[in-house]
Amino acid sequence: MLLFGLFLCSAMGLTFVPKSTWFSCTMIRSGFGISFAIVYASLLVKTIFLLSLHQGVYLSAEYQALLLFFIIITQIAIDIQWLLYQRSTLVIDYWDGFGQAVYRCDHTTQHLLWSLCYIILLIGKFPII
Repeated sequence: MLLFGLFLCSAMGLTFVPKSTWFSCTMIRSGFGISFAIVYASLLVKTIFLLSLHQGVYLSAEYQALLLFFIIITQIAIDIQWLLYQRSTLVIDYWDGFGQAVYRCDHTTQHLLWSLCYIILLIGKFPII
């Protein structure tokens, strides 16, 4: 899962390459949160497994998979709510020399950081454990 999450994180760079469309804007908004959630959830589950193993308690693979599932599904629910509350739209960025409109996504960096607040909470959980 960690390698899959890292692959998704690196693949998210490809969403910035094509012209801005509704689909690419939606992938940027939801893809970052989900890919980071997979990475940090797998690290958190592995940390919890190693800490419990150190204390003499063995956590089964089913428990680890369930914990990973609930961490990832929480981020998916956050992204779905954000997309339902505020749909991805395009706004005109500027007009080029040929009179064609160049579009950009309507979300800002601040909006993306707010969508990653759950991931920031997961990262902050590591020192507590």
